[in-house]
Amino acid sequence: MWKRNAVCLCLRTYSSALASRGWARKADGPRRHVRDAIGSSYAILGRHAHTQYGPVKAAGAIADDEFLEALRRVLPVEKLQPASPPVGLAVSGGVDSMAIATLYSRCRQSHQLPELHGIIVDHKARPASGEEAQWVAEQLLTPVGVESTIVPLVWPQGFDLLTSTRFEAEARKWRHEALGKTCRDKGITSLIMGQHKDDQAETILMRLFSNRHRSGLAATTRIGWIPECFGVYGVHHSGSPASDKSSVASLFEHGGMRVLRPMLDFEKSRLIATCEMHATRWAEDATNKDKTLTARNAVRHILQNHKLPEALSKGSVVSLGQNVQSRLEKHKAAAAALYSACSFKLDIQTGALVIRFPPVEAFFPGSDPDHVPSPSEKLQARATAQYLVQAIIRLVSPREHLVLETIANSVIWFWPSLRPDNLPPISYQYNSTNDCYFSQLHQNQQRQTDDPGTGHLGPWCISRQPPSEPKFANIRIDFPPGQTSDWRLFDGRYWIRVQNHTARSISLGFLTDRKLEALMQLDPAAKGYRNLLDSGFDARASDRRKQLRAALEAVKPHRLRRHLPALFLEPELQGGDPELLALPTLQASPDDPSDHWECRWEIKYKKVDPGAGRTLNDIVTRPVFHPLETDALTLEQEATKAQLDALGLFDPVPAPKDLAQEKRDKKKKYRERLKLRKKQEQDGEPQHPA
Repeated sequence: MWKRNAVCLCLRTYSSALASRGWARKADGPRRHVRDAIGSSYAILGRHAHTQYGPVKAAGAIADDEFLEALRRVLPVEKLQPASPPVGLAVSGGVDSMAIATLYSRCRQSHQLPELHGIIVDHKARPASGEEAQWVAEQLLTPVGVESTIVPLVWPQGFDLLTSTRFEAEARKWRHEALGKTCRDKGITSLIMGQHKDDQAETILMRLFSNRHRSGLAATTRIGWIPECFGVYGVHHSGSPASDKSSVASLFEHGGMRVLRPMLDFEKSRLIATCEMHATRWAEDATNKDKTLTARNAVRHILQNHKLPEALSKGSVVSLGQNVQSRLEKHKAAAAALYSACSFKLDIQTGALVIRFPPVEAFFPGSDPDHVPSPSEKLQARATAQYLVQAIIRLVSPREHLVLETIANSVIWFWPSLRPDNLPPISYQYNSTNDCYFSQLHQNQQRQTDDPGTGHLGPWCISRQPPSEPKFANIRIDFPPGQTSDWRLFDGRYWIRVQNHTARSISLGFLTDRKLEALMQLDPAAKGYRNLLDSGFDARASDRRKQLRAALEAVKPHRLRRHLPALFLEPELQGGDPELLALPTLQASPDDPSDHWECRWEIKYKKVDPGAGRTLNDIVTRPVFHPLETDALTLEQEATKAQLDALGLFDPVPAPKDLAQEKRDKKKKYRERLKLRKKQEQDGEPQHPA
């Protein structure tokens, strides 16, 4: 291992030096030598264009049966039918995507596969990019027979392509977003990408050079969710309708865009041989051969032009990544089984979860009750527990990516006996990680001192960690007047769209401490109360405010109020206070519904996994908000006692009675008693006190 580390250090220094040379002359721009495979010049491309004029018997070409088997490993059988939705292909014009298009087109003729549609992103990073994209589309259509769509990339205003040091990262993000949106618009749910074995080796070597270890060295997965599309509706875990709109499932989002990588077992040389055999033209970006331009280019140059030790050869590096990935998959499978066995309830109105974790013995299946786990067994159990906690946190966390390493301390909170022997004991009252807050309920209940592993006893409450005041302004969505918005992701947890037919902007944000204090006051003269809730202080308005207060009182623990979504009508004058319209997830409003009938909304919770053998109905507390055409007109009608009972996690406060109706009921009973007394006087019966 020390030899591998020493070699990695040398290679890291070498590759960094190569990349540094490239950045030093970046202002000169990339070199664009344009030639084809037989030496002819192409004036239209900023790439090397490779051409083969007739079929040849190329050694190592991928056979149709090989490709079909690789395709079946990533696409379910039910999707390999002609009537299935089309499959997308991200096409750069390189040999990888052109080889896939060629093989897929051939297999479709003999195996009745669904339609393949190519998506070409015109990155607009250089003047000739549009002409290049058109050339690639022509090569797809005429020789290969695959239709395609060219998507011009729209860069953010003010982004300088020449001077930005984040060009590669930003280009990757915007390219994936363009691919995802195009697939969504065309009804495509599976997108094929062309990563191959050489790409895997480069990626793992770069991670080794960056001192990544363990899970950071895992191989690329064959099937995954499209990256860089967080918050894009219809692409990121959303957009598919629920099978039953009357069920709890309709309160959640479903769907998402899958990325398929069928070529991970094939080397680039075989892809080149495939294109040569079938006379498929492809283009290579000349900048990919510049070893001084990027770190990846430097690593590619090292792999292709230097003889490395066997431990760092292409095959060994890929094998390392696959072994790491195999171990991770075993831990994930064990964690998934424990997740499905966990008893928990999710309150989608507050985004909070109450869970009872499995006992520590569940991480050592088949062991004797008196078995004392070894340090190695504890290490394996902690790895499984990390994936279990990660799956649970994902239910309520606002983050797109959960950092597995930061979850390690939480594992010891829940299962103290898994603590490494060299770590001191820690407190058990609360914990937080990945913007989630953990607290043990019934904290007056003492732990059993004879078993240090009883961290699972008693339920835990896991919720979104209340954001700090400086972050409040960033967690906000604005809805301009006179418009109906698209679906927007708020705080990484709620999908919402708003129909704003008012003359002012509407914003979605959190309730600050000051606003909460004002909402919980019933005295109209209280400071801040009139500005936030004032709509006339008649009896009905007072009842509505009491109902709103009861709804907030029902939210327990009280800290959950800090991250409730709230709709505000922005002030007409700058510097004024916004007017609270509603708390959408609680179906509560301080005003008469007719006062803001021009505001309507739909809201759903993010996509969640209920676990194997369970439905969403099994894990969710009784929800009351409706996803379809929820509007302010129904708020007062639906604030019933039964619904308010379901608002909180524990001991909900009953809804206040309608004071006017209560007064009418008292008058009715009084009249009935008077009528009964008169009848008794007429009949001569003894009178009873009223």
